[in-house]
Amino acid sequence: MKKQIERAGGKPSALVKVLYVISAILMCICVYMIVVNVLYIRDYASMYGVAVSDMISDAAQYVITGSVAYFVYGVLIFCAARILRILQGKKPEPEHDAPEHDAPEHEITEDDIPESEDAVEKTEVIEDEK
Repeated sequence: MKKQIERAGGKPSALVKVLYVISAILMCICVYMIVVNVLYIRDYASMYGVAVSDMISDAAQYVITGSVAYFVYGVLIFCAARILRILQGKKPEPEHDAPEHDAPEHEITEDDIPESEDAVEKTEVIEDEK
């Protein structure tokens, strides 16, 4: 049996849309910070006459620490928007008008009572008189 993903029906709420926009902005900031950090490393290396390959670990650490926070926040906000979208798409199950124990659909007979292997004598059905 294959599992299928059910799509949420209806329009997303304003909050979900705002969260998607914030997530996209944070991802753009992440890309911007990567570019700015790489340009800074390149300028630093050319200013001091050092090859970037000599300081590759420091350069990678500088680029990652400068941009990873924006990436993580963007992913978290995107996930929050998806979760809200899924929760908003769920429809509550309809409630029954009367509980099952108040009005049985059919009258209970002796055939409806399951027999047990441990039963010594036959069980009698006791009906309430109204």
